[in-house]
Amino acid sequence: MDNILFPEIEFKLESPFTRDEIQVADEQILQSFNCPFCLQLVWNPICCNKCGKTYCKKCLKEYSINRNHYRHCIFKCGSNNYRNMTNKEKEFIDCIKLKCRNNGCNKFINYLDYKSHFKNCDYRLYQCYHDNCGKEVPFCNFRDHVNNCEWRDINCPKCHKVIIFNSIDAHKQNDCLEEIVKCDICGEEMRRIDYINIHKPNYVECIKKITLINYKEIMEYKKELIKQQEINKNMENIINQNKIKINENEKNIKLLMEENESLKKKNKENEKIIEQCKLLMQNDNNKLGNKNISDALSLTINNENQKKENQNLNFNYISPNFLLNKRKRNNYSNIDDN
Repeated sequence: MDNILFPEIEFKLESPFTRDEIQVADEQILQSFNCPFCLQLVWNPICCNKCGKTYCKKCLKEYSINRNHYRHCIFKCGSNNYRNMTNKEKEFIDCIKLKCRNNGCNKFINYLDYKSHFKNCDYRLYQCYHDNCGKEVPFCNFRDHVNNCEWRDINCPKCHKVIIFNSIDAHKQNDCLEEIVKCDICGEEMRRIDYINIHKPNYVECIKKITLINYKEIMEYKKELIKQQEINKNMENIINQNKIKINENEKNIKLLMEENESLKKKNKENEKIIEQCKLLMQNDNNKLGNKNISDALSLTINNENQKKENQNLNFNYISPNFLLNKRKRNNYSNIDDN
């Protein structure tokens, strides 16, 4: 990689520089170097030998097409002779800075240094030299791209044959002589070169091996099959026993459900009887309450009558002492009257 020779790049102006790509301190300098044909900043400037007006060399050639010499200056100075810029004119135009058009650079370069910068810019593009790639890569990333390009040549790690990097899987699968492969008939694993040179020409031996292997495998398979059949029979017996138990359990569940329904009906009947008993008890309590009330009323009436009788008795009763005293008073009164 260190010996790569990078071709020299020549800058070709594909389109005039826009105002955003130009930096200048004095706008008059920029106006004095505008081409009168394209009305843009001159490129490869050439000046009229008499009046000093500046043109793009390309524009002047197109203006003078089909002629063996340049046409007269369009500013009507009468001259058809043109020259390169003087050192003084170069100093003025070098005050203009142009933006590098390499993607990723974006530096502003003095007008006269622009071409040399473009040739040596770290972001100038180079085309990858690997076959079938052709990708354009910036100079600063070119070495990394070449070293890691999917179309680069590498040596197979097993057979050391030169191959393209992105075809290594296909090479291992189809071509690599040191790759381990398996025989389609007997399944034996070996190097591809041994399979091609030794194993494949002796297919008869390969078939004998496979027949012996197949016979052994068949006998082992029969033994395994018999074991599996016995296991299946045992499983079937267990399944049948479980089915019988399940049927018995289902019958028991049905009986329990029927008993449960009958118990529910009895509970409902008992609830009705209980409610009827409650109503009877309430009626009896009401009757007893009314009887007690009537008895209490009769007792109170009897008590009141008794009290009245007692009062009457108390009113009619006169004690003997009272009667004796009354007689005494009457006797005294009679004496006084006499």
